[in-house]
Amino acid sequence: HLIAYNYIHNVCLEIEDQGAIYCGRDPSDRGSLIYHNYIANIPDKFATRAIYEDDGACGVHVIGNIFYKAGTWGAFVGGGSDNITRNNIFIENKTGVHVDNRMENWLNNLLEEGGLFRKRLKAADYLNPPYITAYPQLKKYLDKAAIPTGNLMENNVFVKVGKQTEGKRDWMDYKRNNWATNIDPGFVNWKKQNFSLKPGSVIYKELPAFEEIPFSKIGRYKDRHSLKK
Repeated sequence: HLIAYNYIHNVCLEIEDQGAIYCGRDPSDRGSLIYHNYIANIPDKFATRAIYEDDGACGVHVIGNIFYKAGTWGAFVGGGSDNITRNNIFIENKTGVHVDNRMENWLNNLLEEGGLFRKRLKAADYLNPPYITAYPQLKKYLDKAAIPTGNLMENNVFVKVGKQTEGKRDWMDYKRNNWATNIDPGFVNWKKQNFSLKPGSVIYKELPAFEEIPFSKIGRYKDRHSLKK
């Protein structure tokens, strides 16, 4: 799936344990790219997420998104592997990125012989082309599925975020090229939620590899003017 250039806001208003974008419980469901979205104004008094990679979700790439006051967690990796969180900006969130090892303990039953995960992998014929060609890591997935591996977090920006990360570094590779600040890093207009970056933004100095997020191109065509002011 490609989920791109969406302005998602004011969702998960009266719900517990949910996300604006959600997936999970199918290890054959890989290759999704969540790219250049603006997710904003999700209540954080419940267990809410902007992007919820739930219960063993694998192979999700979260790249180039902007999260503003986007739930209790911005990106949430619930026990899965090979999930990439790169080049995102988190603004005024309680927690940026979460990862845990639930498949090793209270959800281990999903991996048992005859369990849901084995059934879904079998249904996808995951050991034969085209699946095994596209996702070769599936070949040994069941040998190590209980412990999160291959998760990566790099080149992200955290602006006035309470906690940047949550979870053991054994479960996600937190690169040093993630940067945090409590001051305006050079947004066009923070107060009006215009999170385009000025050419001289300090982000480009702190993270030379950071790629510009085309904020003015995100959202419905007729509404884009409201994000440019």
